Amino acid sequence: MIQAAHKILDEMAPAAKDRAGVRLFTPEEAAEMFSVDKRTVLKWARERKLDSVKISSKIILFTRESINGFVNRRIQGIESVTAPKTKARVRAEKSVKKGGSSQSSRKSSWRSLREEVTKWE
Repeated sequence: MIQAAHKILDEMAPAAKDRAGVRLFTPEEAAEMFSVDKRTVLKWARERKLDSVKISSKIILFTRESINGFVNRRIQGIESVTAPKTKARVRAEKSVKKGGSSQSSRKSSWRSLREEVTKWE
């Protein structure tokens, strides 16, 4: 499959460059740019997070613009590592112990719920 994609790219590249100046990247090349696995790039394309050009059911390619757009969308909203935090997080104290409420209080809450439901009828 990889060889077929490269063969198509080799055949298309001169014609595409003459017409539109578009460079298409294979999933392997895109994955190398992102330092992730090829399957991750294909998953992003399937989820429509990364725009792709589908040549056939098995050959998917990516443009430089789609890759740059994906990176820009990911960068927006990321805080700088050196930026000071504006709010200090205060840990709320819990009145209930770590295991949740006790069994007797759970039984009483079910009992009160049952009583309420019987009143509805």
